[in-house]
Amino acid sequence: MPRRTLEYGSWPGHDQVWLLRAALLDGDEARDAWHQWSHRVDLDAIEAGSFRLLPLLYRNMRRLGIDSPVLGRIQGVVRHTWYKNHLVVGRLADLLRECRAAGLPTMVLKGIPLAIRYYGALSWRPMADADLLVPARRAVEALPIVRAAGWRSMVEPVVWPPRCTASCAFVNDLAVELDLHDHVLQESVGASADDEFWAAAEPIEVGGEMTSALGPADQLLHTIAHGFRRSTVSPVRWVADATMVIRGAGERLSWDRLVAQTRARRLSRIVARSLRYLVDTIQVPIPETAIGALESTPASMIERVECWARAEPGAARFVAEGWCDYARARARTDDWLGPLGLARYLRDRLRVPSLWRVPGAAASVIVSTALTSTPWAPRPRR
Repeated sequence: MPRRTLEYGSWPGHDQVWLLRAALLDGDEARDAWHQWSHRVDLDAIEAGSFRLLPLLYRNMRRLGIDSPVLGRIQGVVRHTWYKNHLVVGRLADLLRECRAAGLPTMVLKGIPLAIRYYGALSWRPMADADLLVPARRAVEALPIVRAAGWRSMVEPVVWPPRCTASCAFVNDLAVELDLHDHVLQESVGASADDEFWAAAEPIEVGGEMTSALGPADQLLHTIAHGFRRSTVSPVRWVADATMVIRGAGERLSWDRLVAQTRARRLSRIVARSLRYLVDTIQVPIPETAIGALESTPASMIERVECWARAEPGAARFVAEGWCDYARARARTDDWLGPLGLARYLRDRLRVPSLWRVPGAAASVIVSTALTSTPWAPRPRR
């Protein structure tokens, strides 16, 4: 009996490529991809990553005049997405209002700006939660505002500002989840790490409240960096999100800025491979000069190991990814420097009370990863 797959690398599998092509391409290519995918996949057994792409698939197939009972079922997913996303936006708008009253700047990340600005409507881009960024220098002001607005931490005791990640998870009485961020990227932290993101941010209306969102180039960088990471949900949505940003932004997307910001955050390997994949698989129009500039950028050891570790599942890659996370996270605190720095980082990351508990807790996580992971199909070659 095959093991259950609980971990995935960053590349979509073969069936997921058909789904992506059906949802994102045009004409006969999209119709052929729909035929291939719909005859291969049982909608009742579809995995979570592909499920999140169904509204976009529905929109494209209806646009192309495809008539199928399967689309009638997917229409229900579209309606649920519309309802859930409006609920999330409404609750986030209440929090944005409280932040504005307190004079705390905010920026929406991930799903909400993608749905509003690049997908064109809340119906087409499912989201599990709302993501809200506050400036790192003023992060401590956010926690009492969030709590007073009715949100409670999903992990107690809450550590805010977060030490090991870029965000903390909260939930309210309606089961709406919120990821509160003090940094845009987990790979780039520090008091001034996001200054250029804030400087280039653009205004956006969310539920009747004004806030800000990343500019197009920064949005694409964030989409790829966040999406190209091993996950318990199969990797599909980052491809769709990146494609929609590029198409939606058009000439507003500065490729020179993308290259510069990617280099500054030591993500050239990951972004270059992702952009090349978009060109090869989805035929996204990306300037070869931008991809070439990133591919020719000298890569640090962290960048090379990080790209290798995130590409596929497995215990060895899991350990390597953890080392890269630690190497980048050391900028957060002097406590993670020196001979015991890694041990202290693992203590905080694993949430154990002492250094003596670290070896056992770390071994447990590694063994669990090795036992529950199965290789995921590598990206197709065309």
